[in-house]
Amino acid sequence: MITRADLEQASYANAYQAVQSLRPNWLWNSSNATISDPEPLPLVYVDGVRSGDLEVLRLVSVNTVDTISRLSPSDATTRWGTGHLAGAIDVRTRRGRRPPRGG
Repeated sequence: MITRADLEQASYANAYQAVQSLRPNWLWNSSNATISDPEPLPLVYVDGVRSGDLEVLRLVSVNTVDTISRLSPSDATTRWGTGHLAGAIDVRTRRGRRPPRGG
């Protein structure tokens, strides 16, 4: 997981640059290739909403990011359903933070 504290250690323009610098292996192709998708890449979710491919990370300002997590294909499938051959990257923004329950 990449945390807000990790992001504050350096100057990144967007979430893609942060992931590329801090966890470059998250951007690599996995070995779960199929005939229909020979080079699967992780899908990107922002605040739990499927937002697209890795290019979406270029549109997310690090100033808005709370955490960035990498989910394995099985974890992503459990959370969001099928179609995650290369897993997913889950970006949680400060806007997407849910208020504590019961308070």
